[in-house]
Order: sequence, then C-alpha cells, then structure tokens
Amino acid sequence: MIKKRVKKIEEIDFNLYGISQESLDYFKKNKPHSFRESLAGRILVAEIAAVHKTEINDFLKQSLTSFTFKDFFWSMAHKNNFVSAGISDKPIGVDLEIIKKKDEILFDTLSEEEWEILGDKNWLNFYVGFSAKEAVLKLFSLEFDQLSHVLIRDKRDNNLILQHDNKEAFVNLEMQDDLVFAISWQNIEN
Repeated sequence: MIKKRVKKIEEIDFNLYGISQESLDYFKKNKPHSFRESLAGRILVAEIAAVHKTEINDFLKQSLTSFTFKDFFWSMAHKNNFVSAGISDKPIGVDLEIIKKKDEILFDTLSEEEWEILGDKNWLNFYVGFSAKEAVLKLFSLEFDQLSHVLIRDKRDNNLILQHDNKEAFVNLEMQDDLVFAISWQNIEN
C-alpha cells in the first residue's frame, strides 16, 4: 500500500491541525532554513495518513528524527513552491524535481549505461534519472555523496529499477507539467 500526493505549498492549510506554538518553535529551531517547506511536507504526510488532530504535535516532534509514525513509513520532498509526500506500510523514499535547464555538465552525473536506459540526453530524462536516484537515497537512508553509487539498471513502463550495493529498489515516476515526482520502494509487487 503506497499513498502519495503532490501539492503547491500555498494549498496546504497550516491551520488545519491547530499545531501548538511549542511544536512550531521546536520545529523551527530544528529546521530553520526550510521551516515553511518542511512543515508543509509534514502536514501533507499527516493529511495523507489521516493523522488525528490530537496526534499532530507528537508527529511533528518525532518527524525530525524518524520516518515512521504509528503504523506507517513516510517520506517527503519540497522544491520551490511544491511539496510531495508518500506513506506506506514499508519503507519508501520520495523526491520531487522541477525540470529546468542548467549547465549540461550535470548530464555527467549519469553514466552512459544509464542514459541508454533513460533515452535521449535531455533535461526531462536527466531529472527522471536524478529524481529516481534521490528517492533511492532516501529509501536506503544514504547521504548525497552516495548518489553515484546508486545505479539505474532497467526501465519497465513508468518504473525504473535501481541498485545500491546488493540492494534493488523500484521507482515509480510521474510527470506533471514541469515536475518529476519519484517514489521508491524495495518490493515491486506494491
């Protein structure tokens, strides 16, 4: 079971849960550079998971150190004015990228073998591959410097199959306007 959603941050109702000032202060102290975006992502997770209003403060505090709450795993990402989130009964990783042209030197972050799987060297395929790799980093709790060790191995429909060490991950990709949304997991049957 995987549930996912992408929203504009302005569509998030920050007042929906009646979050305590104590929780807001605690959260702001621990996420000072991305407070609004991080809070919006966690509210979206709570919305998807139907976290009860009486549990939101506990969820926010726990969310700074753990990607589980009660009976679900969660992951989120934010870029500019967008936030994406997913929940599952198994570990997942989520990433969100906005497709925009940058220096083509970034194309070198993907190997020639990976480009063969993704297709033409263009910005859409770059962000598909990059977002898939970032989702897998989150799935396996890896640091960003491990990105080159996450390898794209195959493509089936809208799913990519990636590998890190001996672990295989599956990534579902959705494109919406200029956004790429990736969600990764370890069991393809889900």
